[in-house]
Amino acid sequence: MAESEAESGEVSLALKRIPAPVADATDRSPRKVCSSFHDLLEAPRLRRAWPWLGLGVLFAVRTVCAALMPLWSDEAYYRLWSQGLDAGYYDHPPMIAWFIWAGVHTLGDNPLGARLFTLAATLATTAIIYDLARLEGFSQATAQRAAIWFNATLLIGIQGWIALPDAPLTLFWTAGLWGAVKAVRGSPVWWLACGAAVGLACLSKYSGLFLAPGLLAWLLVSPQRRPTLRTPWPYLGVAIGLTLFASNVAWNASHDWITFRKNFGRTSFGSFRPIMVLAMIATQAAFLTPAIFYFAVRSVRLASARQLLITGAPFIAYLVIHSLHGWVQSQWPEPLYPTWAICAAAAANEIGPGQRWLQRLRAVAAPGGFLLSTIGLALLINPFSTPKWLPDPFANLKGWPAFAGQIEADRTREGAGWVGVATYGLVAHLRAQPELKAPVIQIFERDRYTFDGGYRQPDFTQPGLLIDVPRHLDMRYVRACFGVVQPLQPLTQSAGGSQTVYQVFRVANPRRLILQGVC
Repeated sequence: MAESEAESGEVSLALKRIPAPVADATDRSPRKVCSSFHDLLEAPRLRRAWPWLGLGVLFAVRTVCAALMPLWSDEAYYRLWSQGLDAGYYDHPPMIAWFIWAGVHTLGDNPLGARLFTLAATLATTAIIYDLARLEGFSQATAQRAAIWFNATLLIGIQGWIALPDAPLTLFWTAGLWGAVKAVRGSPVWWLACGAAVGLACLSKYSGLFLAPGLLAWLLVSPQRRPTLRTPWPYLGVAIGLTLFASNVAWNASHDWITFRKNFGRTSFGSFRPIMVLAMIATQAAFLTPAIFYFAVRSVRLASARQLLITGAPFIAYLVIHSLHGWVQSQWPEPLYPTWAICAAAAANEIGPGQRWLQRLRAVAAPGGFLLSTIGLALLINPFSTPKWLPDPFANLKGWPAFAGQIEADRTREGAGWVGVATYGLVAHLRAQPELKAPVIQIFERDRYTFDGGYRQPDFTQPGLLIDVPRHLDMRYVRACFGVVQPLQPLTQSAGGSQTVYQVFRVANPRRLILQGVC
């Protein structure tokens, strides 16, 4: 009997050592596959990686758009700048020309090459936003949301890959703020990097000048940061920034201050129209997207957010004053978008469990912004013609090769040796078309072409073609500049369902020094 019990105990022990049944590795039932896929998506590491993977896809889409889309008028104009690098130009400081030059020499003279460093600037700004939020003590979830929401704004979604001065301005503005925070919270040597970034921001667009007083206000409002002003480091940073910006100041001094006069002339007051302040606010609510705009406004209640928002206060004050008398273009506040994204994300993180509608608004903020941007990008790369009854907002990008071919045919038939236009955008587009074999110049606003010394100049002893849309051709000036002004058949540029009619004149016997800007 004892032996029987011993044997039974051994059998029980052996049974316990047998592993439990496992699922058949070959089980491919739909329920099993879905369960495994769900477990994979819910893995902590992958769940944290999803937002970054999404941003990677977004930047890939922007890169495709940057490669496929012809240059906008302003981009094409800045591309001309990059062919004659200098320390300044009529409209802006030189940074965008340097960006385009670097991209073209990296990927070639094509749309993607021209936009390469703009794409890189938006990507770098996104990374700085994340680290800046973490440095300011916000949670990782808030920092991640801030980086995503910055890219989810309609302005960045549509413009974050376009070669305009606002992209380098936003990068260096954000880098300057980041350097200041690192200097205060870590080593003061970061004030040197901050100063360099502010200087580069000013070389991108003169709006960068507002960052320095914003940082000063940021230091003064905090008893913890105020003692920094009693150390030499911030002033060394200022010296570095001024040294970098001095190159553009010197260029302006040698060019009759043309860029300063053009940009700072905008501060002159015209008619008083306070309704334009509401128009500016409505525009920014649309371009931030309404959900992100709401949370950005809500963040004013947070002390931590107010500390960041004060860095943009001088620039906001200028924009409000400007809007009392004129239109504030939608992209002007772009350097404030990184700060607004961080503050909006911080406000969204404060939502309590009982605030259901705010939770829903937070949940749709990024998808809604990406959806709006996707619709805009789809319209941009749409290869199909739009109905004639539907205005095409992107007609300016289309139909240039065929239109240049029409101009070349007229030029050859009329024996004209050059082509003149009234607007800088038309010059830039036509010079980029290989179909047009003659030199193209802008008759008016010759101050724009300080960089044009290496361009093939027209022979004014030969007749030329003068072409532009009717609203840009003031015939009083045309007849004052040329002894012969003969109307020709108008030309039509077709772009999908849109058509633009251009007046054409055969001109000869110039009465004034065209290239010297007398016209």
